[in-house]
Amino acid sequence: MEFAIFDEQYRCRTKDYFWFQETRQAIQTIVDKGMAVDDIASLSDMDNFFSAVSKGRAKETAQGVIRRLKVANDEFFRFFIEQSIEQQKLLVMVLIMVEDRTAFEFMNEVFKEKLILGDLTLSDGNVIGFIHSIQAKDTKAAEWSDGSVKKLRTCLKGFLRESGLAVSEGRNLKIVRPILDQRFTDFLYHEDLDVITKIFAGER
Repeated sequence: MEFAIFDEQYRCRTKDYFWFQETRQAIQTIVDKGMAVDDIASLSDMDNFFSAVSKGRAKETAQGVIRRLKVANDEFFRFFIEQSIEQQKLLVMVLIMVEDRTAFEFMNEVFKEKLILGDLTLSDGNVIGFIHSIQAKDTKAAEWSDGSVKKLRTCLKGFLRESGLAVSEGRNLKIVRPILDQRFTDFLYHEDLDVITKIFAGER
């Protein structure tokens, strides 16, 4: 897999969800039927593949899932379907980090540092502070509205909860150190994604 996240712009994707079941369903279909990633869009349009509540939601879901799957390769898809639910959720988080620079830097600069320092409490202020740091160094990000920043905060926290990397603790989140099996770390190594292994492991 190609990791070229620093060539990407910062995004404020306020309508993105974790989409675990949808991603899992799409990958299983791609592997079982030998389909291309773009074929999932046709299935979504014609057959409501993701069982969305409206055409608008179906389109948003398909676009988001396909955008992430396009950064993966056949080896990723085959590896994914062989893993436990817990490992599959981490692999969805891998896709998010490979595709979305904002999410990657959040994980690298906030989540990883929390693990390294042993400070496992993540507050809204931690997330908002991170977003403001992006805005301070990027002119386009500086234009994000306060409302968009708050929605982005909610999205980033949602990724952590749904991936199993955090649980709610009052108004804060408590970070959960993931258990990485050897096959998982070996796979990321062979895909040149050691940087993500270090994020999950809390290593510099």
